[in-house]
Amino acid sequence: MLLLLYIRICSFMIDTHAHLTDSVFSADRDAVLADARDSGVTAVLTVGTNLEDSGRCVELAQSVPMCHATAGLHPHEADLWSDRNAARIRDFLNRAVAIGETGLDMVYRTCPLDRQIQVFKAHIQIAAETGKPLVIHCRDAYPQLAEILAESGCPECTGVVHCFTGTVREAERILQLGYFLSFGGMLTFKNMSNLREVFGQMPVDRILLETDSPYLTPEPHRGKRNEPKYIGKVYEKAASILSVRMEDMVRLNRTNSYRLFKIGPGFERGSIGYRIRDSLYLNITNRCLNRCLFCVRNRSPFYFGYHLVLDREPEPAQIVSAVASSSGAEEVVFCGYGEPLMRPETVLEVARRIRPYTRRIRLNTSGFISPAVNRKELADNLASVIDIVEVSLGTPDPRGYAAICRPLHPEPHRIWDQVHDFIRTCIAISGWSVRLSCVDYPGVDIEKCRSFAASLNLPLKIRGYRS
Repeated sequence: MLLLLYIRICSFMIDTHAHLTDSVFSADRDAVLADARDSGVTAVLTVGTNLEDSGRCVELAQSVPMCHATAGLHPHEADLWSDRNAARIRDFLNRAVAIGETGLDMVYRTCPLDRQIQVFKAHIQIAAETGKPLVIHCRDAYPQLAEILAESGCPECTGVVHCFTGTVREAERILQLGYFLSFGGMLTFKNMSNLREVFGQMPVDRILLETDSPYLTPEPHRGKRNEPKYIGKVYEKAASILSVRMEDMVRLNRTNSYRLFKIGPGFERGSIGYRIRDSLYLNITNRCLNRCLFCVRNRSPFYFGYHLVLDREPEPAQIVSAVASSSGAEEVVFCGYGEPLMRPETVLEVARRIRPYTRRIRLNTSGFISPAVNRKELADNLASVIDIVEVSLGTPDPRGYAAICRPLHPEPHRIWDQVHDFIRTCIAISGWSVRLSCVDYPGVDIEKCRSFAASLNLPLKIRGYRS
């Protein structure tokens, strides 16, 4: 029974980097794929390393629906590059989803670095011509890699640096260029605490999970040949690091895989109700009076595998239906891609109607609401249906708030006083649970936030900007 539950939870897992055409799988490849399916794996990206291998990957992808292929030359094989072979790779790309594995390797220099760079740039050029994403190998060459990508003349190019093992700073440079980072079995290795720390600081809309089979087998299977069926161990460790459910990681990797490679079932556009951990969040508007520098809206329309840009604002009945159709969440939270209190009447109506479905209702707000709204009256009405109100501070001083939260107001430095007034108005309501939050974004004075919260005797939650 427990095994069946695990497989149900893990269904739709995707392995975004494996070498299924490696000779170690020649004798039992069909069994390996069957084991992967039985473990909940629905798609595997099988990655080419040279021309012959790329051809085998394409053939496998054409014969096995769960497999998808890439085509390219691994940096160890860069000496094989020629105009003729480049033409063959272009031909393979008619039946492949990505270009690679290509990149730089400064550990095993089986090919001179200048040749690796030349061939890597040629792959980038093909990516620019075809619109296909790159699958990138990098060993001890992250600064050089980022420099080449930055100077490629292809700002629209994208891809993934697979099996990432660099620092947070190296990751940030690659992310700034629009690329994804993939993590595999090394997340589970006992001596890779630094990598786990880096993973925990990555923006979730840009991470992928892989096995790199037959290499880098995750714990507790180290010493065995790696296979896609072990991808669940990578998911489990990733979920543990981010303190989320296994389902959250499955959805996240599924959505990100589709965004980059167009493999997998895709995603729902404009999610209204979206569950993460034990909370069901309600996305009821995209409107907001702030343009906070730390907001996810500046980076992506996605969060934890959900697409949050609404085509239109949902009616109260649609929002209630999203709550009624969900189950198991400990709380319902008004928090989405915009400021919930842009629709105060909708918040009030929905909160009243969803009470039978949840033990706790929380409102996350910036506290900066339309001047046409009576803050005292609104707070009183909210307190009658909302259990907890959490106000995001930005940074608790007029000039800092204006610089970090960038209110849409002709005198933005005056907005902090309004937010402060809203917080005090909420505190004045007897029995209402009020708390504060801030984001550890550069420029946000965390100590000042702590002092401000302490002065009001309110709890403060500090949210990680990178994650």
